[in-house]
Amino acid sequence: MSHAEGPRERRMRCASHSCTSSSTQPTARLLMRMRAGKRRAASSWYTIERPRPVVLQTSGSLRPYVRQNTIECHIGDGDNDAAHADYWRVSDHGELFIVRGYVEDTMANERQRAYQPGAVFDLTLPVWRIGECLLFMERLASALGASDSTVTVRVEWTGLRGRKLASVSGRRLLHDNRVAQAERQVSQTTVQVASISPSLVEIVRELTLPLYALFDFFQPSVQLVSEELGRMQRREF
Repeated sequence: MSHAEGPRERRMRCASHSCTSSSTQPTARLLMRMRAGKRRAASSWYTIERPRPVVLQTSGSLRPYVRQNTIECHIGDGDNDAAHADYWRVSDHGELFIVRGYVEDTMANERQRAYQPGAVFDLTLPVWRIGECLLFMERLASALGASDSTVTVRVEWTGLRGRKLASVSGRRLLHDNRVAQAERQVSQTTVQVASISPSLVEIVRELTLPLYALFDFFQPSVQLVSEELGRMQRREF
């Protein structure tokens, strides 16, 4: 799978998700089940900069297509920046992959704040993003009749070196100048689908603690993670 090259690559956040079960489904059948099940699963999947449901298009330029026994889709056009041009792929073995850019790098022309691309890394967005992905996997597994399966989540952040930890929304106070010295971070965990909702705070914190540590050993509290996940689920954008 290829990634964007050059300056834009520094703005890409990569996350891959693998749901394992004892059965596999042919690509065409999986697509049909996704069309039926993912509509329901996606109806509650919201993002902070896009307070609207993510839907599976069945027509037009944004509809998914089959390639090499996988289903993939690029949600973007010539007017989209890296943070609003997601690319995702689903295999017939239940493996999911999504690439998304940093919204922090698209705010240089925003009136409320002006951040140059590559300058900052938001404090709370990783919590929202990982929480969204986990809850989506839970709903998708339920829609596909795989609620008793396990999910392996692997998350990779790139282009981190030189970024300063900041609160883009302004809700959180950060007094220290915490700048990442490493270029990338990879986190991974395996959980039971049934444990995602009950243990969401713990799972998200486990995946993000190594990331935050790159910013001068910063360690988000359990309260911060819990509060931000609550805001995400209440759609307090």
